[in-house]
Amino acid sequence: MCIRDSPYNPPLRLQTRVNGKERQNNTLEHMIIQIPRIIEYLSNGTTLKPGDVIATGTVAGVAHSWGPEGFLQIGDVLECEIQPIGTLKHKVIGE
Repeated sequence: MCIRDSPYNPPLRLQTRVNGKERQNNTLEHMIIQIPRIIEYLSNGTTLKPGDVIATGTVAGVAHSWGPEGFLQIGDVLECEIQPIGTLKHKVIGE
């Protein structure tokens, strides 16, 4: 992985899979509110420190668009990937 000046040049790709089936596949440039704006807004009232996590929302493909079967169930395997950073993989074990 290379050090980037911007997550938009080239744009990072976000992918989500449930049980191996693709649910999301898009780049940061398609988010409604861009990351620098989110950081600017948060830093107006909060001191951001290294290691802080900012939940930004999602690219297209959220569960609602998949109907009732789109929501996670016990036993499902969820993979979230940000290229080129890596993949988080988790199994749903309870509510």
